[in-house]
Amino acid sequence: MGSIDRFAWQEVKPGRWERDTDEIEQFYLALDKQYAASGRHFFAIMGHVSITLEVPPNQRLDECESKLEQCLRSAWLRLRYDHPTLASWVEFRGQQPRKIYESVDLQAKGQGGLDAWLDSTFRPVFTEKTGLEWCNSDPPLPRLPTLFVLKTSESLVDGIARQIVRRDLVFRAPHDIIDGIGTLMLFNNLIKHASDAYSSHDSISPMPLFGDEHKNISPSFRVAANLPGAITPQQLERIEDITASNASLRRDLPTLTVPFNQTSPTPGKHQRVSTTLSASKTTAILQACRAASLSVTHAYHTAIAIALRDIQPPVPTPTQKRYINYSLINERAHCSPPYNTPSHAAAVYHSTAGAHLALDLTIHPTPQPAAADFARLAPLVKNYYTAIRSDAAHPPLVPHYFTLATPTDPRVKDWASREPPPLPAPNASPSVSISSMGRVDEIVPARSGELEVWDPWVTGEELGTGLGAFLGTFRGELRLSVAYNEAYHERREVEDFLGRVQGVVEGGLGLEV
Repeated sequence: MGSIDRFAWQEVKPGRWERDTDEIEQFYLALDKQYAASGRHFFAIMGHVSITLEVPPNQRLDECESKLEQCLRSAWLRLRYDHPTLASWVEFRGQQPRKIYESVDLQAKGQGGLDAWLDSTFRPVFTEKTGLEWCNSDPPLPRLPTLFVLKTSESLVDGIARQIVRRDLVFRAPHDIIDGIGTLMLFNNLIKHASDAYSSHDSISPMPLFGDEHKNISPSFRVAANLPGAITPQQLERIEDITASNASLRRDLPTLTVPFNQTSPTPGKHQRVSTTLSASKTTAILQACRAASLSVTHAYHTAIAIALRDIQPPVPTPTQKRYINYSLINERAHCSPPYNTPSHAAAVYHSTAGAHLALDLTIHPTPQPAAADFARLAPLVKNYYTAIRSDAAHPPLVPHYFTLATPTDPRVKDWASREPPPLPAPNASPSVSISSMGRVDEIVPARSGELEVWDPWVTGEELGTGLGAFLGTFRGELRLSVAYNEAYHERREVEDFLGRVQGVVEGGLGLEV
């Protein structure tokens, strides 16, 4: 896989920095090109968070709104310095995509510099829709990472008449720029700067002098994790063994797949639905998981497999099938300082496990209680996650795993051609994945100064036939959400699936359903 020097940022002329894209970034670039003919962007990041501010009795609503918007704009500008990757882009030359960053001084000579960047990437939106409704209505994906600020005001909260300023923030970015955990980190950095500015007299976040911001630009995962340039023969042998093992899982049993609408040849709009548990029910589930020596992720991943079994078409006799999926891994803990911190939120530092999770389930002609299957499968899921978490040999293999997952169509990998290749046929054997965000409060605190924070979440734009589940807790409440594409699934069926998953979890843990 060659030297890592080409993945390090280098100044090619005064104010212009370049590097080669790494395997993770090329995976997302290839997916984007593979689906370019749809006019949509596979796995493009969509992040959301709401912030509220109570209007003091001695101040006017419009004054507080104006001040908050100015603080958000100032904070976003500060992020340009802290995370210059937000202003980077990809250029395609020959057979190697290149990451590009130009300093503010260089851009000012031709493109207007900071003001032009700020005007194009900080976008107020006036709409009657909530943040989620707007996200489900096919929002644009600009060329550069962009913050949309949705204006909505509330005048009644918890039955107490008071004025509340609220802004729903929606962040959109290509996935080769940033990942899900990074998006949540970025939200926290933004809110902290905005909060500090709001508490000051001038409503402006303290601004460093631009010109040396390139020192903050985030490197590729290879550089951040200090990975060697090439894998060893032993590592290659391990990859080959894991790949062969994964392939064998699909040979002796049919795969458990998600039923989907097969009449649409092209993807439609990305959608997201969610269910949020009360604090008391969340506590009950956490306690039951501890008693069963399971994590919440173990419980819900187990339940996803069982719920998927339960929505299969009817069978005349018991039929065994295999649920196959994987685990998503936040790799920031394996990066060297300071790349393992929120200072490098705008980066793609994640992976998927090399080895697949496989769970065998029996589809019965009539519905069966899920508790026995839950008790049988949950320890297998736990063992799978435990093995992944303790696998110190995994990080050096990450680039190779992404190479194996990258589309192989030569028309996709022909980076010199920007002609969109024909759309691939819809995946006929989709599954359900889960991304566990953990305690989101540890990434995005519920309060920062005078600003209260609500409903932080992130998804990747789903253009496939499968379902992408996301699990996390915030303000003591557990939330399970699912991203899907409206061309292949209806909202009611996805909501029904969410309900089934929740029912399996509660039944499997011995809680009242």
